[in-house]
Amino acid sequence: MNLKKLEAFDDVTETRPPGGAALDHFAIAALTLEQGVEHVWRYLGVVIPSGGRHPLIGTHNSLMRLDETMFLEILAPNPDATPQRTRWFSLDDSRAMGRCRSAAPFQR
Repeated sequence: MNLKKLEAFDDVTETRPPGGAALDHFAIAALTLEQGVEHVWRYLGVVIPSGGRHPLIGTHNSLMRLDETMFLEILAPNPDATPQRTRWFSLDDSRAMGRCRSAAPFQR
C-alpha cells in the first residue's frame, strides 16, 4: 500500500454511491496530538504527518492518506484555540476524556 501525506482535499475522487454513505476516515481522538501520534507510531509503526487546524471547533490533526479516498486521522483539542462550537468525538465531554485518560493501552 502506498502511504502518503494528504496534500489537498480537492484531489480526492468521490466514490460514494448515489444517495449512500461511504467510509472515508479512520479517526482516532486523543487527549493531545503528540500522544495520538506516539500511540499510532507505537502500535502501527507509522508516523502520521501534521495535518491542519480546525478553528471553529478548536482542534488540530495529523492526517495520512491510505488510498485515494481513505485517510487515517488523529484529532485532538488544540490548546491554542478557543472552540466556537462543540468539538467532534466528545472531545468536550469530561467523562469521555476521563475514559481516555484511564484506558489501558491496546495490546498487540
